Amino acid sequence: MSQKEEILNYLTNYSTINSFECYIKLQIVDLQHSIYELRKEGYKITDKWIQKKNKRGRTIQFKEYRLEVE
Repeated sequence: MSQKEEILNYLTNYSTINSFECYIKLQIVDLQHSIYELRKEGYKITDKWIQKKNKRGRTIQFKEYRLEVE
């Protein structure tokens, strides 16, 4: 299974993914490229910026991607 297919499968099962989950759960580093390719193929994937505090108290930002189902 290609990385793009693994990410699509994950999105189908869990609705959302971010780069940390992608790396930890799928061992895939370049999430953005697969999202780009999936969008080119017609999948409706939205994104939003998430802000959280890390364990050191610093605010971090990352994108969360969501597969929109019609």
